[in-house]
Amino acid sequence: MSRKKTIATTESVNAATEGADTSPDAASRAHPKPVLSDQLIARGRIHLGERLRAVDADHALFTGESMRDQGQLQPIAVRPHPEKPDDFILIFGAHRFVGAGLVDIWLLRTDIYDVDAAQARLMEIDENLVDFALTELDRAAFLAERKRVWEEMYPQTKHGGDRSQQVDRPVDLPSRFTAETAERIGVSERTIQRSVKRHNAIDAGVRTRISSTWLARNGGQLDALAKVDRFQQSGVVELMLSGAADAPKTVAEALARMSNRPAPVKNERDEQGKALLKAWKNAGAGAREDFLAFLEGEGLVTKTGYVPEPGTIAEKIMREGRL
Repeated sequence: MSRKKTIATTESVNAATEGADTSPDAASRAHPKPVLSDQLIARGRIHLGERLRAVDADHALFTGESMRDQGQLQPIAVRPHPEKPDDFILIFGAHRFVGAGLVDIWLLRTDIYDVDAAQARLMEIDENLVDFALTELDRAAFLAERKRVWEEMYPQTKHGGDRSQQVDRPVDLPSRFTAETAERIGVSERTIQRSVKRHNAIDAGVRTRISSTWLARNGGQLDALAKVDRFQQSGVVELMLSGAADAPKTVAEALARMSNRPAPVKNERDEQGKALLKAWKNAGAGAREDFLAFLEGEGLVTKTGYVPEPGTIAEKIMREGRL
């Protein structure tokens, strides 16, 4: 049986926000709860506002058609408009909001939050970060913006920030951006640092140029592009996206072509050696013994009297005293 929905009124919103917990602790600011849940609001009273990621028209239409056929399964999130008392600003749920308009749905299920612009931006970012459809470029943009907002809300968490204001509140201290974000979205702090660095190092115009291309999904090439001087990045990207049959497939190849020098050629033996050495270093004692037993069984090495070729993987392992 479907649950009865309430149509939100200005009076009901005002009453809820006036009675809301406005304590400034870090947890409630970063992860607020709605003051009114599952309210029906006319779509015309909701403003889309500035979004971090453009709404994809095809995805919005698909979402709208699904809402028309199956109903709106999840509420969108809004906050009261600071300048228009009867209106709201969308926090997250842009594809549902736009899609509803495309299929003539004019009442939307909403959760209403009493948050400021910074908190709303953080909520929008967090909602999008758990979207597996994000490209590597989009994820980097969201993480970079999350870092900016987090450090605006909690300046004492910046590297080198003034933490003296925390003395009076030892129990409720906001975490560093990378620590809090890593725990929230389930990735390592190093991954977050690399992603933010990737975003900041690539020129804004270049990010726009590649946003809808295969490069936006290739983390390795984005990292390589981030290491290129900004004045060269556009040229590299245009070569890679030229559509020519011989267009370079890597940043390294594009740079080589721009400087009229041969593209770097991978030494297959070195690459395989590095992979073996990495596997050896990461292996436990039992796995190493099994590997050595295999090599001895094949007649490739002996534990005594074996002198490997200099520079080989075996020589590196022996130099570490493990053969």
